[in-house]
Amino acid sequence: MFCPFCGAQLGGAPRFCPSCGQNVGFLTERPSTPSTSTSEGCGPTGPNQVWHVDGYDKLKPFGIAISGCIDGYSRRVMWLSSGSTNNDPAVIARYYLQCISNCGVVPARLRTDCGTENGDMAAIHCSLREDHTDEFAGPLSHMYGTSTANQRIESWWSFFRKQR
Repeated sequence: MFCPFCGAQLGGAPRFCPSCGQNVGFLTERPSTPSTSTSEGCGPTGPNQVWHVDGYDKLKPFGIAISGCIDGYSRRVMWLSSGSTNNDPAVIARYYLQCISNCGVVPARLRTDCGTENGDMAAIHCSLREDHTDEFAGPLSHMYGTSTANQRIESWWSFFRKQR
């Protein structure tokens, strides 16, 4: 598990990052009651199984558009980028390509909302996964859903807002 603020590797279940001192307790906190969700047991089985991508529009009135991606298992922030837009498919695809180039890994699956900004990234991802032999090869490697159903990244945006 890695600190989403400074990237330092975290051991055990720390509440604060030993490198930067930020609160990272949200990374290890899990609900204490059993889930009643119909997707119980279908979560990611390890790092780089599912990456969750979404845009954060709350700062757009100030000219700041944010795009982010987190690993659904470790909650590691894969990218968090700001610019003048997060609605341009070429910009989001570039963030994705830079991330997989820097990390040296292509996730098994991507989860995004149905926004037009995700089309290029989804096509690139499915192409990169076309020759894989696992159950999520090719077009099955991308999942569309509503933005609010993309719980991993939506939860992180909530944490992000509370840290201001």
